[in-house]
Amino acid sequence: MFLAVDIGNSLIKFGVYRKRRLKELKFIRTCDFKKNPSIPDISEKNIEKIGIASVVPEVNDKIKEILKKRYKITPEIITYKNCKFPVKLKNPERTGIDRILNCKAGYFLFGSPLIVVDMGTAVTIDFVSEKGEFAGGIIIPGPKLWLSSLTETSFLPEVDFGMKTGLIGKDTEKSITSGLKYGLSSAINGIVKIMMERYSVSKVVLTGGWADKFRKNMDFPFFYKPNLTIYGISLFLNGI
Repeated sequence: MFLAVDIGNSLIKFGVYRKRRLKELKFIRTCDFKKNPSIPDISEKNIEKIGIASVVPEVNDKIKEILKKRYKITPEIITYKNCKFPVKLKNPERTGIDRILNCKAGYFLFGSPLIVVDMGTAVTIDFVSEKGEFAGGIIIPGPKLWLSSLTETSFLPEVDFGMKTGLIGKDTEKSITSGLKYGLSSAINGIVKIMMERYSVSKVVLTGGWADKFRKNMDFPFFYKPNLTIYGISLFLNGI
């Protein structure tokens, strides 16, 4: 059994894999781990390998220490150098490993050329070239950043994205929610369509913590894979 650990800005996910099949998934909030470093109980005790992909480097040492103590295994940190996927960017060391693993996993599952849309704290829209290389992408604010940019002012209220609203909001809260729902969706739809046309892409994969809430607003065909990054870690642990 392998343990794949995906450390994101909002959540830390722990996925137990038998080869490439996900058997168990647990998660904690990253901010909670920073306050009280602990990890969830996992039913599988026979862990043979541990791989960590992190975009929050300040927690890496502590989580490695906890995992090593529990499983008597030294976890391996995944980087662009060891993830076995070509990255054709100017500064690959400054690129989030989640983006690279998303592209690797998407390429493994669906081939190329391919667009990978990851809706998390930020929304990344990345391109895998026909040669099977991570060739670059676009980053825009995710839903929480979109909302916080408005609600930081004292004149505008905090809103709940789950609030039901039509296109035209009848009060301030619903107007902000509608702006997020239709504005962010339109931005993603527009960018993806331009990329599909410019680079002759027919395949798009949608992933990330916010993807489920937005996927019905996407007006391009896509494959929905909610845990693409952690699947990419499983490929690494399988030597792929």
